[in-house]
Parts: sequence; C-alpha cells; structure tokens
Amino acid sequence: MTEIEEQNQSDRLVTQEYQRNVSDELLFTRKANQVQADDSTFLQRRLIHCTLAVAIGVGLLVCSKAAEVFTAVPVSVNVVASAKLQVAYQETNLIVTEKDVLRGYIDIPSALRFSVLTNSQYGFLVNFYPIGNLFESVEVGGIGAAAHLDESGGTIVQRGLFPPGARYELGFRFKLRAGMQPGKYPWPLQISVQALT
Repeated sequence: MTEIEEQNQSDRLVTQEYQRNVSDELLFTRKANQVQADDSTFLQRRLIHCTLAVAIGVGLLVCSKAAEVFTAVPVSVNVVASAKLQVAYQETNLIVTEKDVLRGYIDIPSALRFSVLTNSQYGFLVNFYPIGNLFESVEVGGIGAAAHLDESGGTIVQRGLFPPGARYELGFRFKLRAGMQPGKYPWPLQISVQALT
C-alpha cells in the first residue's frame, strides 16, 4: 500500500469515528432522536465531502498557477466604524424633594460616568432616550458645552479622534414637569453611543 493510500485510509477512519461520536453524543445527551442524529451525520458527511472537493480544486489550481508569473492585485479593506459604551457608574433613581418641586428643577451632579471605545476617526454620538414622563427638558453638562435636550431626549455629537477609553462624567439639571410630586422615581434617561462615519 502506498503512502497516499495509507493516509487516505487513515483519514477515512478518523472521519468515520468523528461522525460516529457526534451521532452518539447527540443521542446520549438526548438533544436529538435517532432520525435527527442520522440526518446530522448525513449532513456532516456531505459537508466533509464538499470541503475536500474544494480543497482538492484549490490545490490543483495552485499547482497549475505555480509556474505562471505572479502579478500584484490591489486589495482594499473597509473597516466598519463602531463605538462601545462602558458605564462605570450611573444613578438608578431620581429623588425629588418638596424643595425641588417648588424650585421647578433638580440638579444631579456626577450622575453618570462612562468611557467610549471607538475606531472612528470622525468621533461619536451620545444618544439620550427619556424613560417615563418626569421632565420637560434636561441640561447635560460634562461632555463638551452644556447641551439642552427637550422631553423627547436628543443627541450630543463628539467630533474628532479621541484617545481610547476617554472618560466622561455627566451632570444633569432636569426641569420638572408641572404637577410633579416629591418622591423616588426610576432614573429618567437611557444612554447609548454610535460611531460617526
């Protein structure tokens, strides 16, 4: 028996053992019945045969092209811009006192600390989404100039290239809705980031 035939026979035995083990494992763990296990083995066999056919075809193509002169082919890659928010701290409640109601607003300094990891050279957006119906507007400080957002929330744009993991600490001034009662409320803003492209 030639060395190639021995290798082919060895490969077939390993493949058969692997298929048998996958089928047995599916049955043993009761993740499939006998028909499903047989179907899985059949599909696995077909995948292995297709993979081998492609590998042989590529091998033949490489061998036939080996004698030809190599030419340079330009290749370009587009990297999708992404941004990831990492929250270090966020208030979970908004505690409104009688004094806040009389004044008409409540200040919450250092209510949110976070960093942004982005690969965008243009910067990122910070999106604010209101939860509930607690305020008429909110002033956000600590990320560029103070931003004024209405009851529907809004977006703050951070343009430029920022160092990895740049940290931000935001404070909020909520203008309370008329008729607001003192009490403990869930934090009224949700935040997300998005890369600029």
